[in-house]
Amino acid sequence: MNNQSAYSNDKVFSNYYKPYNVVINTRSSDIMIDNLLVTALKSYETKDYRTALTLFKQILDKDSTNITGNFYSGISNIEINEYSKANKNFSRVLKHKNNLFIEQSEWYLGFCYLMTNEKEKALKQFHVIAQGNSFYKTKALEIINRLE
Repeated sequence: MNNQSAYSNDKVFSNYYKPYNVVINTRSSDIMIDNLLVTALKSYETKDYRTALTLFKQILDKDSTNITGNFYSGISNIEINEYSKANKNFSRVLKHKNNLFIEQSEWYLGFCYLMTNEKEKALKQFHVIAQGNSFYKTKALEIINRLE
């Protein structure tokens, strides 16, 4: 594809990025964490991302490996343009390996790289997605074609 038809990082982001819908997955043995999580997800659903982040931080202060807390913190951070913080959240989810948010975290991590002007890392991330059987495979291929 020639460079004249390549999209800017911002254009790819605005065309392909959408915040993830809430999927409640509480497995904690701590009722307080579960209650905080439900409240945080309610704030997230109403697009009150700063309040949600405050609540997710309380969860992660008690359990830094909480997958749901890390994942939705990542999306919330993207929503307030804190891409480097979001990157850390998604990296924690991916480091955990076996969980419900692997594909989604790989996808959103690509956008974090795009929005921090790490285009090569973003392309590498979208190539990884495109080579797998992810729900995001087709869109990842489209993004690669737009960026290259």
